Formats: sequence, C-alpha cells, structure tokens
Amino acid sequence: MDLTQLRGLVAATGPFASVYLDDSHDTPDAPKALELRWREARATLAEQGADERTLSSVDRALAGGEPARGRAGRALIASGGEVLLDRHLPEPPAQPIARWSALPYLMPLLEQTEADLPHVAVLVDGAGGEVLGYDGDGRLVDRQEVAGQDHPLHDAGGGGMAHKRIRQRVENTKQDNAIAVAEAADRMVRRLGARLLVLSGEVQARTAVRAALPDRSAAIAEELTVGGHVPGADQDALGEAVHKLIKQQVDAIGHNAVDRFRIELGRQGDATQGLPAVATALREGRVDTVLLDGAATADRTIWIGSEPTQIAIDEAELRSLGVPHLARERADSALVMAAVATGARLQLATGEPELADGVGALLRG
Repeated sequence: MDLTQLRGLVAATGPFASVYLDDSHDTPDAPKALELRWREARATLAEQGADERTLSSVDRALAGGEPARGRAGRALIASGGEVLLDRHLPEPPAQPIARWSALPYLMPLLEQTEADLPHVAVLVDGAGGEVLGYDGDGRLVDRQEVAGQDHPLHDAGGGGMAHKRIRQRVENTKQDNAIAVAEAADRMVRRLGARLLVLSGEVQARTAVRAALPDRSAAIAEELTVGGHVPGADQDALGEAVHKLIKQQVDAIGHNAVDRFRIELGRQGDATQGLPAVATALREGRVDTVLLDGAATADRTIWIGSEPTQIAIDEAELRSLGVPHLARERADSALVMAAVATGARLQLATGEPELADGVGALLRG
C-alpha cells in the first residue's frame, strides 16, 4: 500500500483528533443520527483534552461534507483547528472511535482502504484517443486528448493502383495516429510512475498502439475488450474491468511482499522482524515495506519523540540519541507514521505467523 496520500499528516503538529463514525444515509433520520454520534464523540474528545478550535473544525466538516450513499463510515483526522483528512469509508466502524493522541490513529482507515495503483487508461480508435492518468488513490490527475490525422481513415474501395495508394495512405494515417497515442501514453506512464497501462477501444487501433509502445510501457500494458473511444461504449463496464485488473495486481503485490519477506528472513537477507528491529530500521530510513498485523500490534506501545522517525522500544535508546521530549504511543500508529515519513510502503498481513510482535520489514537494498 502506497502511503503517499498521508504525507500531509507528517508536517502537522499534534496532538490529533482521530474520529471514526457511522455515516450511513440509509434511513430518513440519518442526519440526526450522525449528529448524535458526533455529539457523543465530541464530548469524549473534549474529556481527553481536545481543544475547541479542533473540535469546531470537525463540526464544520461534518455539517458541510458530501453525504454518503447507503451504509458508510467516515474517518476524520484533525489538529490545530484544521481537518487534515476527511474520508468516506466503505463500511461503518463497529463502534465509534474518538481518540486524542500525539499521533493520528490510522489503522481503522488503512484497514478499509482499498489499495489502488497509479495507472494510465487509453481509449483509442483509428483517429486518435484519450489518455487518462490516475494516481495511487484512484483520482484522475491528468487527461490528454490525442487528435490524430483524420484523413484519410477509410478505404473507399475499388481497385487498381490508385486504390492501392489510398489504402496504403489509410494504413499510414492509422499507424501515425497509433504512434502519437502510444507516445502520449508512455509520457504519462513515466510522469505518474504508473504500474499499469490499460488499452481499450477498436481492436486494430489498440493493437497498433501496443506495438508502438516503448518496452517499459509495453511490459505493463493490458488490453480490454470493453469500453473505448467511440459513442455508445460501455464506460461502466470499462471501469469495472479496470478495477478488477488493479485488484489482481494489488493482491499479487501483497502476496509477493509476504513471500519475499519469508525468503529474505530465511536466508537472513534484506528483512527483519519484531518491534525493536523494525523500529530501528524505520528510524534509520532503511525500510522499503512494513508488514503489519493490526490485531497483533493493537495492544503494543512504543516510545516516540517529536519527529515521526524518532521511535524506539527502549526509552533510554531515544534519550541516548538526544531526543528530549518523549511520549508513549500505540505501536501501530508510530510505525505507520514513520513509514509515511520515510516513504516506505505498508502491507497489512493479518494472521501472518512469521511476524514477531506482529510486525516485519523488507529492507532497502
């Protein structure tokens, strides 16, 4: 799981209000029910020491936010009089959560976050195409219309040398258009660091685009038979097919991370496990991917300093590094924030027996 979308929390100064509420809108009294849930959570936060400015910022977010559809949850992280994160969740929490703490409590959010991949989707026909770029949160962040040559695109029929020349010009035009689309798609793949390139549209056009792609983009390209750059194309079916491809790749990445962890651990290679070792590796910026069993780490705590990477099991260890202000915090919160700060990825690995203390790490080579 890419944690880039949480980088804004690193620059914020705590303490933080972490709120998880049932935000379902499937009954006539849903707005009133949400108001009552928040009122109770607000009182809990105030008892824990939350300041009024921060509580008021959550008031405004809940009052002015886009309502969910059907059953849903809501996650809000706030600090310093500002809501830093406001997300709808696929499912409401089993119980409301209201926590005022030195670090944001992110596990309930991460456990419901459906991992996405930076990807590029190309909708193509013989006249050109549309290239769409999506970030690691699945948000459309770039769009380019490639308007190729539109004459000649159709073979007028007939025979003789004149017809052969026209037919060759048609093929040349379509090929030039395919090259233009492939170049635009490759630029967007490189700009976004995309890990999947989806081609849809006319069979001949998408085949030509794929053949024109540079090796790097061709290696991550997948063709779909639904959707396309033509009137009447089923874009809903295309969206579902792209979502399925992404899920398959995300699942494969997760399995690969766990498998690689086991191999590296077995040969004492680029892997480590247990809270002390993983905390040290994160503090030193050596972690590529954190593997975390949320259930196993739920009751574990760790020492933290004022910076996200200042973490250790032993209080004396941080003091020896000159960290003056220490606090005790949930281990999962500290590990996640250290991963965010150092650009490490996160792989949730619930029930993974290999993880001592419920945590392991793949190290950077």
